[in-house]
Amino acid sequence: MARFFTAKFGQYALVLLVALTLNFMLPRLMPGDPLQYIVGEDIGRLTPEERERIRVEQGLDRPVHEQFWKYISGLARGDLGWSIGRKAPIGDVLKDRLPPTLLLAGGALILSTVVGVALGAAAAWRRGSRSDLGIMSLFIFLESLPAFWVGMLLVAVFAVNLRVLPIFGFESPYVRYDGMNRVGDIARHLLLPLITLTIVSISAMFLTARYSMLAVLGEEYITVARSGTSPRSTRWSE
Repeated sequence: MARFFTAKFGQYALVLLVALTLNFMLPRLMPGDPLQYIVGEDIGRLTPEERERIRVEQGLDRPVHEQFWKYISGLARGDLGWSIGRKAPIGDVLKDRLPPTLLLAGGALILSTVVGVALGAAAAWRRGSRSDLGIMSLFIFLESLPAFWVGMLLVAVFAVNLRVLPIFGFESPYVRYDGMNRVGDIARHLLLPLITLTIVSISAMFLTARYSMLAVLGEEYITVARSGTSPRSTRWSE
């Protein structure tokens, strides 16, 4: 068992190292001056002295192996680097967006799991019936829908035509809500993306629950329980 977990840990560590190495090397292998990706279109306005100062600040004047070691050691300390687009530490950018992301992803996961497992168990219990075939056909159809198309369709219907839900954002801009009013405002903004993620992920939960339930229903102890006799009495009668 220890050897199994050690091998798995080594595989995951190797995959993580390869991913981090690619993330480090790809920007440096792209054509052009790396400063152009850091400064942007204003690079032509910089003097040679200003360009050299930025190179030193970003560590681009050091050998590649030193840059890579600084990158890896920074990640080990929790330093994710500097966001060029946001002009802020990446850790702070993620910290601001982590609560909405967890709320949305966690809500969709819980909702799709609860509904998908409940419907999957019900369909398996009534396997072969019209309701089973109808529900399974519905979820197979939902599985084939692209997530972006579902989102666009819901936005077009509920946000553009009916105008009952907001199109974007986590909260209403330029408005300060407190207490339950803020909770309601966040819920209104969360509803469309939550429904979208639930629709595109619930089919996997349903199909997994249905097939797992069918496998369990085919077990011997389920057959014995349905017959109304216990395994012990059946064995003694034999």
